Amino acid sequence: MKIYQFAFAALSISAMSACAIRQEAMPVMLTAGEDICVVHNAAVRDTVEPIIVDALQKKGFSPRIVQLPVDASCTNKLEYTAKWSWDITTYMSKANLTFYQDGTKTGESFYDSKTAGGLNMSKWINAEEKLREMVDELFPAKGA
Repeated sequence: MKIYQFAFAALSISAMSACAIRQEAMPVMLTAGEDICVVHNAAVRDTVEPIIVDALQKKGFSPRIVQLPVDASCTNKLEYTAKWSWDITTYMSKANLTFYQDGTKTGESFYDSKTAGGLNMSKWINAEEKLREMVDELFPAKGA
């Protein structure tokens, strides 16, 4: 009987470790006061953009919202996506911040709870806090 208990415990631990939420960042170092063009994404909830802009301002940057196509004066460009899913209630299941300097991708921060599947209870996060955390991870140095 002990072998079955051990096998069940091992299988449970294995299943839980396979249900990890992915969050990673490739940070960017910018200096105080730099302009960042935040590319408006109409496909994302309208609450996301103001959070990102405010987080950038608090880090000492000068964000401005732009539409596609972005003009050549935007040397620092930030694009964002966020997706909500349903599981008992709605929750932000994915988010991505991608940073470009002179048209080249130089940084990224992403969060993905969908790879975790339905078993991971930590997927119900405060979306605003998570987005601010992602901005901090993408731009670790305080701009000001």
